[in-house]
Amino acid sequence: MDKAIQTFERVVIEAVSAFAPWLAPLIPAYLVYSNMIGILMLPEWVALVGAITVECLGLASVNTAVMFWRYNDSKRQIDQSAPMWVALAVGGFYIVVVLTINAILQIWPDNLGVIVLSDALLSLLSVDAGVILAIRSQHARRLDQIAKDKEEQREHRRELREIAAQKAQEEAQLRATEAQETQLREIAAQKAKSIDRIAFLALVDENQSSSIAELARKHGVNERTAQYWVSVNGNGHHSK
Repeated sequence: MDKAIQTFERVVIEAVSAFAPWLAPLIPAYLVYSNMIGILMLPEWVALVGAITVECLGLASVNTAVMFWRYNDSKRQIDQSAPMWVALAVGGFYIVVVLTINAILQIWPDNLGVIVLSDALLSLLSVDAGVILAIRSQHARRLDQIAKDKEEQREHRRELREIAAQKAQEEAQLRATEAQETQLREIAAQKAKSIDRIAFLALVDENQSSSIAELARKHGVNERTAQYWVSVNGNGHHSK
């Protein structure tokens, strides 16, 4: 039972935590709407658009600042930093607008200077919105460029691996070719210094002190073949 209650509480808290932040802008939006109609004498549709615009810009500026902060906290290169302070400045402008219309304007509702200031701040909302759009667009291009650079780096590393593998294969083939050429040269050299049966038997007669095996190795003749030649010829040379 306790576990079920704890699960229910967690679900309710999570739901409230996700839903409540979206209700928070309604109160300052209503105050902006009310003061724009009652004090600034603006038409209702203009006041409604103004209230929605002010709160949406506030949400956008906070979201942009948090996004930039998270990005800067995870980045590795300084030159890739996002302009978080610009987003914070835009959020600060939102606070100034809300406090002016919802607080200062109510304190001095008949003060011409406060009314003019309120109109001026509302007029600058388009600049505020333009800055938010610009820095978010710039950040999107920054992320695209980073993704492109990473892809180019991966492609470059892949090309380097392919080049290294190809070079290793070529070196292996070269070593195999060199080994084959060496073997062919050794065979050719052995054939070049080998002699025929008659010449070998003559050498056996001339070198009675040397064994058949020694003479065979020296003159490139197979030892068994040399023994056969000597035995067939009937030479009395020793085979040690």
